Amino acid sequence: MRQITAEAGVNLAAANYHFGDKESLYAAVFERRIRVINAERVRRLGELEHAGTNPTVTAVVRVILDPMRDLWLGAPDGQPHPFLRCMARTLLDPQPFMRTMVAAEFAPLFARLFPAVQRALPGLAMPVVIARMQAMMGATLFTGARMARLGPAGPAPASEPLDPGFALEELIAFCVAGLSAPSVAAPSRPGQP
Repeated sequence: MRQITAEAGVNLAAANYHFGDKESLYAAVFERRIRVINAERVRRLGELEHAGTNPTVTAVVRVILDPMRDLWLGAPDGQPHPFLRCMARTLLDPQPFMRTMVAAEFAPLFARLFPAVQRALPGLAMPVVIARMQAMMGATLFTGARMARLGPAGPAPASEPLDPGFALEELIAFCVAGLSAPSVAAPSRPGQP
């Protein structure tokens, strides 16, 4: 907490008064950012629902990824926002103090998102939709965290800098293709081979 308050230029006692401990501060920072992103996602899902037709896969993927565009494009120096790393860590391996808050923040989104994907891909069973959405989120979080950690330079042996906007559009294309692929097999049920 001392390092955080020193870098933020605020009084340690004030931070302790408002947040109590570093876990509560971390949760508040995460919640503040993800709540805005998820509210925009839910708003965009509402637009798709009110359109009166089944959404395209691209439209559904953009509902998830476009609200993070500012984080990807980052600051004027071209560096993606460090919250991408925070988000990846929190969602891929949530600490016990974060699990309830993360579940509550994403429940309203997921309640509408998975049916929207199924409307866009009516041939896919819900277990397949869920598995593919998990893969999409994994690819999104990993790519965002790598961009935030490495910046536009990307991983070696990249011959030229990787533009964050280009990386985001390529991620969108990758996710659309993955969600749209034919199903490999019917999911087995517990107790079946």
